[in-house]
This record gives sequence, structure tokens and C-alpha cells, in this order.
Amino acid sequence: MKTIYADHAATTPTLPEVAAAIADAIAQGYGNPSAAHALGRAGRETLEAAREETAALLGCHPDELIYTASGSEADNLAIKGMAAAALAQGRREILVSAMEHPAVRRAADSLSSLGFTVKEIAPREDGIVRSEDIAPAVTDRCALVAVMTANNEVGTIQPIREIAEIAHAHGALMLTDAVQAVGHMGIDFHALGADLLALSGHKFGAPAGIGALLVRRGVRLSPLVDGGGQERGLRSGTENIPYAVGMAKALSYAAEHRDGLLRVAKMRDRLIDLLLQIPGAQLNGARAPRLPGNANISFSGVGSDALVFALDRLGVCASAGAACHSGRLSPSPTLRAMGFSDERATSAVRFSLSHQNDEDDVERIASAVSASVSKIRSLL
Repeated sequence: MKTIYADHAATTPTLPEVAAAIADAIAQGYGNPSAAHALGRAGRETLEAAREETAALLGCHPDELIYTASGSEADNLAIKGMAAAALAQGRREILVSAMEHPAVRRAADSLSSLGFTVKEIAPREDGIVRSEDIAPAVTDRCALVAVMTANNEVGTIQPIREIAEIAHAHGALMLTDAVQAVGHMGIDFHALGADLLALSGHKFGAPAGIGALLVRRGVRLSPLVDGGGQERGLRSGTENIPYAVGMAKALSYAAEHRDGLLRVAKMRDRLIDLLLQIPGAQLNGARAPRLPGNANISFSGVGSDALVFALDRLGVCASAGAACHSGRLSPSPTLRAMGFSDERATSAVRFSLSHQNDEDDVERIASAVSASVSKIRSLL
């Protein structure tokens, strides 16, 4: 029986083209890019070529791209890195949406020992944070506003440019965690208006272990790790050249196959329509604007963990919310922030499709969910 992978929001399979590019980079360039000899210079040229390609695809300058090992590290560098400059300006408030990734929320909370206060803004029931709800909460004491580009659980896309304009009107920085968005929708850093943007390669076809923080020119950050001063002094440590090459290749592949996102969105809509035919099924979050592969559905009276387990036995891989919350017994913080009951929040399952799925997968997923929901309900 073919296993259907419908958990691309958690991680994506490494593309064959990416694996080949990484293998070639390992074979060809083993020089430390900080070394002055020929092999070191060759390594530096390979690294900077990858940086330039990635930056061009993201709409930023090459010197605005800082390599990290993950999206979580990028979020932490952005939030903790801006603290010293913010304190010098007398800014001690951080505003975050109530549906942020734990890397953002916990990094912000960690600054309380330095005198920062964190304020949360809830999304509406449709899973979208409104700029009119953000505006009254931003003051001239605000150091940073953090709102993710697209939510990792319900897939809703946020009005980042509008929110960035509000932040900038009060002199605050704007951070957007775009980990779920990059590779799945068009991202132009400068057009988006953010000052800081986090991304992670394993969400769009590169391996886990490579990410980046985009830092607008003029933004002052302090490093999290001291050392040799790599990455403009913001991320010391010998650079991971092969994975930087792999992430550039994955992003290039996503750009070349952007038309395929329309097919993914059609599969998503078909899956949502089929699943909503199941009695007691409810879509979580607005149908639009939503990531092309995301379908988050609650099934009344059916625990999400039980349903995910039942689907796994039928060869369907899905998630009980976000991967970072897997195994939790408490309701999804995102769904609770949207105003849903604990019952609805603990009966939600996320299906995330990609170009690697096909229409037959959608039909099989729907059939497996229907059978599993019926079976679970019959045992109650």
C-alpha cells in the first residue's frame, strides 16, 4: 500500500536535485571559506554564489541574508539580537500575534528579565490578524512587532505589509516568520516591508539544518554566538557551504515550478470539500487567503491524536496541529487564540499537500478520514 505523505508543513522530502547539488558541493568544495588559500577562496566563491542566488529569489540584497541552522535560530537571532539596541532607545515592548511559532513567543518571553514586556494580539476567528487590531497596541515604546507571514497550523496568510507600516510609524521593527511561506508563495522581502524575515530550507525541499534570517540594511543586531565573526559578525561558525547550495537549489526549483502551486491549491480545495461532507467536520481558518497546500479540519467528537494514529495505520501521514506541538495533551494555542472551544481545538487535524501529491492521493485521504472518523465515533 502506497504511503501518502500529507504533512509537508512539518517537513518536506529533500528534492533529488537538491541532494545532487549538495553531494557535488561536498565533493568539490571542502575548503574553509575563511581560509586564504585556493581551496578556501573556492569555498567562499561557492558560498557567495549560493547567497546571491537565494537573495535574488527572495528580493533582498546578498548582504542582507544571514545563514542559520534553522528557522528557530533565525527567530531567536532577530528577537534577542535587537534587544540591546532597543534598550538603548528606551523601547521595552514587544508585540506578537497570539498564533506565533514557539520560537518567537519563547524568545520574546525570555527578554522579560531585561525589562521587556510582551503583548499578544489575537487573530479573528478566521485565523487572520487584522491591522486595525494591531494599530492601537503599538506605541512609541514598542521595539518589535512579530507576525508570521503564514500560519503553520491553519495556513492563513497575514497582511504583513499593512502591519509593517504601522510598526514603522512608531519606530518599531517588524519581524515576520516566513518559514511556512517561503517556497509556497511569492516572497519579496523589500516589497513585504519587514525588517527581519526568518526562513527554513526543510520546508521547501532542502534538508533540515539550513535556514536564514533576512536583515534589512541599517538594522542593528547583536550576535547570539561569539566566535570568528562569520556572517557579518552575526552568526559565528564555519559556514555550511553544501547546505547553502542545497537551499539555493530548492528555492530555485520552487520558483521554476510556481505554476504548480495552482494545481496544489485545487487539490487542497477538493480535499476540503470532501472532508466537509463528513458530519461534524469544520474548516479552521479562512478558505482564503490560505497557503495552497493547507487544509485544517476539526471533526467533532474525534480526538486529533486518535485520528492521526488511525490514518497512519491506513498509510496516510497527517498532523495533529503543528509538529512542534505533537504529543501535547493541551488544545492547540493557535485554535484557542482564534476563539475555538477546547473540544474543537483538540479535534483538529492538519493535512498539508505539495506538488508531490496527486489527485488520487486526495481521494484516498478523504476515504481514509471518513472511515477512521466513523470507526472512532462507533467506539465512543
